[in-house]
Amino acid sequence: MDKREFATFTMALKTYFPKEQLLPNTQAMELWYGQLKNLPLAIAQMALQKWVATNKWSPSISELFSMVEKIHWEAYEVTSNRTISEMLSDADRKRYEWVYEVTRPYKMAKLAEPSIRQLMSGKEQLEAIDGQRLALGQGD
Repeated sequence: MDKREFATFTMALKTYFPKEQLLPNTQAMELWYGQLKNLPLAIAQMALQKWVATNKWSPSISELFSMVEKIHWEAYEVTSNRTISEMLSDADRKRYEWVYEVTRPYKMAKLAEPSIRQLMSGKEQLEAIDGQRLALGQGD
């Protein structure tokens, strides 16, 4: 996010938590901006909305990143679940895929994401892969 977008984000943060002395000086603003500048505004706003829905106090930077990680895994669940993904419009599917991709650097539990080996361990997945291979003329 650029500095103008960061100003929009900080206005929302201060509005949600008016009793707290958030970002009281230029140094605090610069520190927060330095940490959040690579995060798209839309994702920062989603993380803040998620935080506000369940917490009374303002978030720290690391707590916002924890919300971004939750957003990442929620987008992963939607994009990796064929049943759910097929119910979405193309535009919505692309939005979830975008959210998943831009939040990928912020996931903290990197080993928690299933490996392709784990994803291919089920009979249904193997049958689907074999079906695709046969359809493409790439059989045994």
